[in-house]
Amino acid sequence: MTISRTLFALVVFLVGLTVFIGPTGPPAAQASDVHLPIVGRQFIVVGAEVRTGSVVDWSGDSLDYSPTIGPRARLGLHHILSERFSMNGEIALGASYLTAHPMAPGGNGDSRLALDWGLAVIGRYFPVATLRGLTVAGGLQYRRTSLSEGALLQLGADTRLGYRLWTSDERFMIVELGLYVPFIEGVSLPSEFIVDEDGPEPIPDQWMYPAATLGIQWAF
Repeated sequence: MTISRTLFALVVFLVGLTVFIGPTGPPAAQASDVHLPIVGRQFIVVGAEVRTGSVVDWSGDSLDYSPTIGPRARLGLHHILSERFSMNGEIALGASYLTAHPMAPGGNGDSRLALDWGLAVIGRYFPVATLRGLTVAGGLQYRRTSLSEGALLQLGADTRLGYRLWTSDERFMIVELGLYVPFIEGVSLPSEFIVDEDGPEPIPDQWMYPAATLGIQWAF
């Protein structure tokens, strides 16, 4: 009797399991939540960003801050190398408004709207099998900003945290926050400053100019 009941229970369990699993296997994610991997593809990416930051000057008795802000347009190439990793090459072009700052001979830079552009190479955690989710990126960026007396040149770390969304099998968008921290920076002066017989006034070297960005980009 016990064996019969056990056998009956086993049969009921197997029938129920068959009904639950169905002929196509266990329940899968909805089609709307899955994106077919496109490994090896390259996408042209366009977008825009708002860049803000502050020149931090510690040459005096206390820290001084010179805020900056401005928009830039982005154009790049997104290359999907694997199901979870991609590389980005990117150029950004725009302008930044700088308040009075120390990045000038004598430490007296004027407020102005300055041409601002940069080149970046970035590696990105970018799973392509799912429709949406977080993306993390990091790499190097070269940046050049036109100042009143010369040009600010920077090379630094570019890190980003964003949200990705595939809008179709051939299109996606990314919204991301970025942080740019230079580890090499300086001001390049034009030749007239260098050949002056008295020489140019020294440029202070106790300052740093990091920046943060809020950007959005679309792939085509």
